[in-house]
Amino acid sequence: MIGKTNNILQLKNLSIGYDKPIQKNINLFADKTELISVIGKNGIGKSTLLRTIAGLQLKLSGDIYFEDKEIDLLNLKDKSKKISFVSTGAPNYINIKIRELVALGRFPHTNMFGNLSANDTKIINETICLTGIEHIAEKNIYEVSEGELQRAMIARALSQDTDLLIFDEPTAFLDIPNRYEILYLLKRLSRESNKTIIFSSHDLDIVMQLSDKIWLMKENEIIFGAPEDLVLNNNFEDLFINKNLKFVKNTGQFSFVIDKQHLVNIKGDGLIFEWTKKALDRAGFNYTCNKQHDVNVTILNSNNSIKWVFEKENNKFVFDSIYQLIKNINNLI
Repeated sequence: MIGKTNNILQLKNLSIGYDKPIQKNINLFADKTELISVIGKNGIGKSTLLRTIAGLQLKLSGDIYFEDKEIDLLNLKDKSKKISFVSTGAPNYINIKIRELVALGRFPHTNMFGNLSANDTKIINETICLTGIEHIAEKNIYEVSEGELQRAMIARALSQDTDLLIFDEPTAFLDIPNRYEILYLLKRLSRESNKTIIFSSHDLDIVMQLSDKIWLMKENEIIFGAPEDLVLNNNFEDLFINKNLKFVKNTGQFSFVIDKQHLVNIKGDGLIFEWTKKALDRAGFNYTCNKQHDVNVTILNSNNSIKWVFEKENNKFVFDSIYQLIKNINNLI
């Protein structure tokens, strides 16, 4: 039996855009504590959708409900107590400390003079600890890395103490480790802090691993579902129309389409075997595994010594690395 809905946000027949609609008749929902990713090609309207939900951009038509109440009926201060928003890029502050940046999130809860209460300070300190930025709290924002600054922006949004947090491409301009760190942090916060978090991203591989639900924006519709449902329903196949890319269902990732020329049989097992297959695939070779063929690559792994033995007809060559194998194999076939 399906339980009672737990919606915190509902979009009903929503149309978004500027002079003309980018997307029409949007009907989506977000449940409490869900981590929802918004993906789609550039220019499809991801930022417009998020800004419209946050009330930073006027909707063209339709309705947005927060906890079953029309969000348009809330004044700006009440709205800022329910929804926090972090945009792409660095904040427009120059000479403030990280702690002061986080404290800005308490603005909707302070009096007309912006004075912080003991409870405000407590929330700020807890948020700094929760996001792991204690070591940079007293630094100026220009003294920290982009990854650290992004954590501080998340902390600012958390200190606002809203049930719904919206992030527009929080991993933009970050290196790969920081992308994983930031999105894993959002995943953890949605669970530990009972927050609903909606974010846009181009990092499909990370999105597939962490999201509870995906809003997949296409030209004339937005499809939603668990990452696995979207894969099984072939919803990613035409996400990015490009003859050089293909979506691989088994891995949930895009890969390059490479013209394959020669067939090589690989003999081996384990991790070295898997990475050798990847290398041959990258270099444009078809391969079979542990069969007999005219052209064979055998992996020998003994006494902490790894060798790749290439054999064709009566010729045999031994290589000490995958790099050497791939560099020479075209000339040997």
